[in-house]
Amino acid sequence: MRKHVYPIILGLILMSPLNLESKQLFMKMAFGISSGGGNITDSWHLNLGMYDYTVSQGEKSGLEMDLALELIVQIHPNIGLSLGTGYFSRKLKGSTRLFIPFGQNEPVENFSLAPELASDITPIYLTAILTFPIKPSLQVNFQGGIGYYLGSIRGGKLEEGYEADINPAMIANRLLWKFESNANTIGFHAGIEIDIALHGNMFFFVETLYREASFKRFEASLRENTNQALSNGIGETGENLGKDSTFFYAQKVLSAEQEKDIDYRISNFNFSGFSFRVGLKIGFKTPS
Repeated sequence: MRKHVYPIILGLILMSPLNLESKQLFMKMAFGISSGGGNITDSWHLNLGMYDYTVSQGEKSGLEMDLALELIVQIHPNIGLSLGTGYFSRKLKGSTRLFIPFGQNEPVENFSLAPELASDITPIYLTAILTFPIKPSLQVNFQGGIGYYLGSIRGGKLEEGYEADINPAMIANRLLWKFESNANTIGFHAGIEIDIALHGNMFFFVETLYREASFKRFEASLRENTNQALSNGIGETGENLGKDSTFFYAQKVLSAEQEKDIDYRISNFNFSGFSFRVGLKIGFKTPS
């Protein structure tokens, strides 16, 4: 399939008369939302001895804010290149662990842990644009490119759920540590944009964009301890807990001997998904 794409794009370019004197600059400002795509590849590292556990798939996030600012060079009426940056966020829930007393066949007297990770992501990206006029005041742009994504990921909520009349001391007798990590990766994007001329060189646009990218390398560091008062001087530092990919760590403090620490790690934070944006493009004619 790929070997046919490049000849088609080249043919479309050659079909259009090249006129470098028509070079123009545009400033593009976009605001919108990103959909709840993506997922987490995670694992629970624990040995609870007398307890068994099951797992259920994590949930997708809701809609998040998406901002963008681009400088576009229109080197030909049908060809443009842009350099852009922006900001968007993504929240993803990992796999939920349901803990069941050993030997029980039914999920009775159990509790669950549901982790959520939040991220702030800044992309720096290059985009190639093919423009096709529909009417004097309407044009369609097909775009695709590559980006470098800078992200900050942090352990957010670790929701606890209880059923029946279980004593919640199993998790209450632990210190819950949260971790965070910076990450970066290369990703790709493609989309379609519709421009509507407003006045002169000003356009209103709507666009949809799909990104394909994920963070896979982490160097997590301690963010916070959520219930330090419980420790009574025990386990007051979490600096050496977990691994570089740990984002939640429940450290045993007063639990029974057969109960162990709970270490939640991730190996992949995939933030692929669609964005839907609107905004303005303002054109500036370059000197001949």
